[in-house]
Amino acid sequence: VKEDSCLKEETFEEFLTVSAKKRKPLPNDVVFFFDNDARYLPFAGIVLVLKSRYFKRKFKNFDEVVFSNLTFEAMFTMKKFLYSDPETYIMTTKRLLYHMECLGNFDCDSSKLLCQEYIINHLKPKDYFRTFEKSLISDPIFKPMILEKIVEDFHELLPTCPLNGLSYKTVEAFLTSSIKKIIPHMSLFQLFINWADHQRGIVDVDDIMNLFHCLDIAEFGFGITKEGVIKQGKNLNDYDIMASKFSNLMIDEFKTQLDCKNYYHMADSLAFVSGGYLHSSDKAFIFNGPFGKVENFLTMPFCRARHTSSVVGKKIFLIGGQDENWQSKKTAFTYDILTQTFTGEFDLLQVPRSYHSSISIDDTVYIIGGYGQTVINTIEIYNLIRPDVPQTQHMSFPEACHDSFLLNNGIYITPGRCSASIRLYDHRAGIISEVCKLQPHIYLSGYCADYETGEIYSFGGRYLHYRTATSYVYDIRANKFRNICDLEIATPDARCYLYGEFIYVLGGYPLPLPREGSEVFTRYNPSNYIQIYNIRRDTWEVSQTKLLRKKFYIFFFLAKDMIKYFLLIFIISLTESSKKSLLISYYGSHVYVKNVIKSQHNFDKERITLIINAHSNDINKNISKQIDNWEGPISLGIFIDVDDIFNLRTLCTFCTLKSIPNINNKTSIHFIFSYNALSKDGSEKELLNEYFNEINCEENIKSVNNVCNISTDEDEETKIKRIITYPINVIRNIARNEIKTKFMAYADINDFFSQNFEYKMLKLLKKIFYINIKNSKRKKTKNVLVYRSFVVDNSSERPKTKKELIQLINSSKAFIFDSYLNNSHQINNIEEWLYKKETSTPSIQLITPFNYVNWDPHFISDNKIPYFDERFCYPLKDRIHLKWHLCRQEYKFFIVNDIFMYHYDTIDFKEKKLLKKAKYRILTKTVRIIKEFNKKMYRLYPKTVRLCPKFEL
Repeated sequence: VKEDSCLKEETFEEFLTVSAKKRKPLPNDVVFFFDNDARYLPFAGIVLVLKSRYFKRKFKNFDEVVFSNLTFEAMFTMKKFLYSDPETYIMTTKRLLYHMECLGNFDCDSSKLLCQEYIINHLKPKDYFRTFEKSLISDPIFKPMILEKIVEDFHELLPTCPLNGLSYKTVEAFLTSSIKKIIPHMSLFQLFINWADHQRGIVDVDDIMNLFHCLDIAEFGFGITKEGVIKQGKNLNDYDIMASKFSNLMIDEFKTQLDCKNYYHMADSLAFVSGGYLHSSDKAFIFNGPFGKVENFLTMPFCRARHTSSVVGKKIFLIGGQDENWQSKKTAFTYDILTQTFTGEFDLLQVPRSYHSSISIDDTVYIIGGYGQTVINTIEIYNLIRPDVPQTQHMSFPEACHDSFLLNNGIYITPGRCSASIRLYDHRAGIISEVCKLQPHIYLSGYCADYETGEIYSFGGRYLHYRTATSYVYDIRANKFRNICDLEIATPDARCYLYGEFIYVLGGYPLPLPREGSEVFTRYNPSNYIQIYNIRRDTWEVSQTKLLRKKFYIFFFLAKDMIKYFLLIFIISLTESSKKSLLISYYGSHVYVKNVIKSQHNFDKERITLIINAHSNDINKNISKQIDNWEGPISLGIFIDVDDIFNLRTLCTFCTLKSIPNINNKTSIHFIFSYNALSKDGSEKELLNEYFNEINCEENIKSVNNVCNISTDEDEETKIKRIITYPINVIRNIARNEIKTKFMAYADINDFFSQNFEYKMLKLLKKIFYINIKNSKRKKTKNVLVYRSFVVDNSSERPKTKKELIQLINSSKAFIFDSYLNNSHQINNIEEWLYKKETSTPSIQLITPFNYVNWDPHFISDNKIPYFDERFCYPLKDRIHLKWHLCRQEYKFFIVNDIFMYHYDTIDFKEKKLLKKAKYRILTKTVRIIKEFNKKMYRLYPKTVRLCPKFEL
């Protein structure tokens, strides 16, 4: 082969030498042949790639060569002669461009851009993972580009089992890459499992376990499995127990309230969690939902897993389950809530059971199904106070791996191992009937029930031999299932805990799947993660809090009403405190302090709250003009990008706001921080009140101004990073969570409104939304009220009326906001809007559906609309996707006459250039997010897919 290559090089050199006088120097000849003369492509390619040093040695004028004439297509053609394997194209290109750099004609950025263009536009899906593997060896610079491409088409790649055939090192690199922060863990599990099955007998078991740990959710931890749930706890009013729970959690001002025994006189309790698999199955603890903490640890006299528990009187009965030898038990033991002690074991069941469910009604416990030697088809009924003879009822079917809930005086049995149906058990008549069937058949799920709405939630589970993140709700009133957002991490056999508008999905088995029955578990790892489902927003987050660092599985009981009492007393304690008490609230990867400045005015609920988002860098005294411009309540969320909550920037922002006269008349202000701004020891909780209450901004105003007004220069890259990491939708959603009114509008810094905007809009709202009309039975419709938006020259006076606005437009000092310019129907109707006579009560100009994908109107709505999708990043589609969502929910857009919003054009050319670069930086990510968003919309609203335009960039 070497001889052939040399022969070809000699022949090519001779050819070029003979004709050198007629043409340009050698490298440009190569360019010429690549573009024009296919006969010499093999020779040109070999010479250029393998002998570039030869050019430099033989031709002294190589610096004059202009290699930019070499097209990307020409390089791609050359590659065909050098390699037959398309997956190595990236390496070929890198090598070629490296030698070009040796000639001094290509810089690294140009090389990278050319290869990036190929990856984005020409690399085939079947080549993604092979190219990723080869990039690890010789071209790591292209690894992030390939990962972006994998993310973009990930769901299409899944069915092809793309990891099969790759080496252990490649799979390890893939699972430890940044992709695990973007791709749902369930999907990574599926890929990994397929690869492990394909490599069975080839890859060592320890290597497989090591790869499993790469995903960060398989570490040996304190895991939870679905062992059972107590729905009705009673008389849990022991002072000492409750005091030990909360004494270390409360702020100083609240600790004095611990002396009040009434505080602990509660109908129900927190989550009591006990037992589980592996090394610590004799442990129990309390899970505190409001604080997201695990506390009050106990040691049980017996190991238990796959058991259930029931509260009767002041005792918790732990029934059945498996012992440390994996054998099903027919015994029970109790935990006395008042004395905090466990009793000895006693016989209770007629047959050993595990994977069963239990329901307590007054003093009677119904124990349903489960595994013994086989799947059990009986229900055992016991009165745990009176030693009556136990009753047994036969079911027409055996069942295990299910759950049961008492709703509307009937016991609902969820799908289990043997049946895909929801069944209703009439315990008084002893009759079980099938009410609704689930397709596909998913069982071993995490279940919980909302007793107020009559809904049963199911999260993840097992489908055939696979784990799934599929989640759904069963509505007992409508007798039907509906899909909800899938789990972030597919964990069959998890335990669920409903608190307020959130459901905590605790632990479970991420990998491998548990076997049912009495089979021995080997290398089955629990998850110690807590996933939090927001019912109202239909979104997930994985909590920063993990359960523990020990490895065992547990079950718990949930008694929900206690938390309502807890919050009530807590609020009372805050109002009675002489100082303002501030709390740190957790919100995904952010934390926030609400009501740093709190509105002193109590507004009527039928007002409009203006929701404003801002960066701390944009906060100055000029914000007072925007606050004065709005007549109603304001909820202002401010993001402070610091590494420590007690940073100087926090102080400066706080004092700047305090210096504004009457800032707290109608404005509630919330500070948002990155989660990393918290210290590891959580000391902020104790120091927060002292920090803000003792700051005297008025006495130190001069020194504060001197320090805060110091400007720092940032390079372009830092500025772009600050732009694209600004969590605009997190801020909007947090500020929205704190509103108290029925109606709301969103705005940015420097957005202003026409005179009497809120007053006029409220008149119209009463007609459109039918509020505050006595004895009205008219049904509320899905509408939002759209108001026109304009950009006004920074030097102009603020237009208060439409007449003043028209004067500015005629003098070219105002123009319609460009979010409307892409839509012909808006332009066609703007003149009609401008020249219609202004009235005291505005009217509707027109009603329109959402027909234009780039239409981004500003509107007034009620507080029932969806939240912003926090995956969308500023400044690309961070706002318009909400309108897409409203379209799929069949909202109508009412365009309102007379009233308007305007924004001062304060962005200079350099800032616009930075925004453009920031948009380009997140372009690929946004394309992927839009794909995921479209899939979610189709899953939630399949019937409206043809009513809306295709959502795209």
